[in-house]
Amino acid sequence: VFELYNDAHMYGNLARQQMAYRDFLADGERADSCTACGECVEKCPQGIAVPEWLERAQAFLAPC
Repeated sequence: VFELYNDAHMYGNLARQQMAYRDFLADGERADSCTACGECVEKCPQGIAVPEWLERAQAFLAPC
């Protein structure tokens, strides 16, 4: 999910990344599967607020 989100921003190819998000990620792999439990935040060595960023990625890659 983050790779698709980052690529869309870095290379300006949003439509292509939206298609990949929709067509190639299986159920359970998309950002909307996040329950925002926070376990990943504790484990992230970069200190990323993963649930927040997954929510942004979902809105960006799968609008509507």
